[in-house]
Amino acid sequence: MGQTKTADGAEVTLERAYADEDVVVVGIEARDLDGPQKLEGRGPDYGPVFLQPLLIGEEGEAAADLPPRVDITDAGGEDYDNIDGTTQYPGAAAVFEAPEGLEAGREHRFRLEVPLFEGGMPGEKPDAGPFVFDFEIPVRTNPVVEVGQKATKGGVTITLERVVDSPSRPQAVVCFDPPNDDYVWRPGTAPTGFQREEPLPVRGLGGGCWSLTLDEPLEGRSSVTVTELFGYPQSEKAIQGDEDGRQIRGPWTFEFEAPAP
Repeated sequence: MGQTKTADGAEVTLERAYADEDVVVVGIEARDLDGPQKLEGRGPDYGPVFLQPLLIGEEGEAAADLPPRVDITDAGGEDYDNIDGTTQYPGAAAVFEAPEGLEAGREHRFRLEVPLFEGGMPGEKPDAGPFVFDFEIPVRTNPVVEVGQKATKGGVTITLERVVDSPSRPQAVVCFDPPNDDYVWRPGTAPTGFQREEPLPVRGLGGGCWSLTLDEPLEGRSSVTVTELFGYPQSEKAIQGDEDGRQIRGPWTFEFEAPAP
């Protein structure tokens, strides 16, 4: 892209942008124009974009009530939720989820707003910006690998339905019947131990299916592994007798061929 905007003693460049049917990804670089001496005095945290996912808390809270954040809208005014992102001076990357999906094969126009904060801490007003970028990019088709493969472990059968091999946010969709109805069961993708954060997001799709975020796009002979199932008490019986929940260890491993991009 290479678009650059300057204001308030700072410079922001939109380095790259990508869109597919599900997400929009932008890469940004921020620079303090007051020079390295100012940076040395204030530390290395000034300059990177502060990325805050759009979190709607109490009922009735609107996006306008949240602190300024990296935000994308399109020509129709649709707001895109920031679902992932990283900041490392002087660059940043943000992943936004399309509200209702995007039509592949067409150009789509976006408006990106980037506020900058000292120390990466949000406030009511940004220290620089917001910097506004209007750009148009093609929407690419998500390559889908239909797998339909089953694996059984510990009496539980999991099916890898398909892999959405997006270059920006590859996902594997797995489905299974819950071992019992007293618990809410979700899959884990790494042996992290019970009730610890997943290294990569796991999202419920309903109907016993889950979307697992993969490390990187797949190519050639590939595999997806579910390492364990976590069960959280939901019935009164389970809650009274089991505060910690249950765990079923795998692994359930699926091997398949992913076509070259």
